[in-house]
Amino acid sequence: MNLLLGGLAFAGALDHDPMGLGLGVLAGVPTGISVAWRPREGVVWMDAAVAWSFENRSLALHGDALFTVMDKPREDMEDLHLPVWLGIGPRIRLGAAADAPNGGQLAVRVPLGIGVWHEEFPLEGWFELAPAVVLVPEPRVVGDIAVGVRIYLPGDTFRRVDAPVEPAAEPPSAPPDPAPAL
Repeated sequence: MNLLLGGLAFAGALDHDPMGLGLGVLAGVPTGISVAWRPREGVVWMDAAVAWSFENRSLALHGDALFTVMDKPREDMEDLHLPVWLGIGPRIRLGAAADAPNGGQLAVRVPLGIGVWHEEFPLEGWFELAPAVVLVPEPRVVGDIAVGVRIYLPGDTFRRVDAPVEPAAEPPSAPPDPAPAL
């Protein structure tokens, strides 16, 4: 019985669209943990990853500002979205094989991706190509490629700091005391 109730509670927690804070995994070059922040409104969102590059034997970190170029729902399935995005952000590689004597590399990524998600389920699948220009130790063009999946936390888990807050209603003031007669 507890298992059934727990399953129903879990299913209820999954009844929302993929907006807000998303956590997931990415596989490819590199492979690791993905985090995204998609606000309810607007076309600009953020993602970041901490990953390991098996090809380069290095730790890879990146953070991107992403712009949704297109998100046109399918006519036959209006609840299914196939967003396309383009972005920019830094990439850092740390490790002995990161092409530098001190084991570090700094680059600028330009990710291009496509995702798929349903309005009533907080799961997003995606594919991304990210050419990058290495700035340090020596300039050259490289790239990342990955597929991934993220699950978005329910509700307004994290509210924007600058989001307007409605003031609390003030209690009605008491009428002034009449002045005592002398």
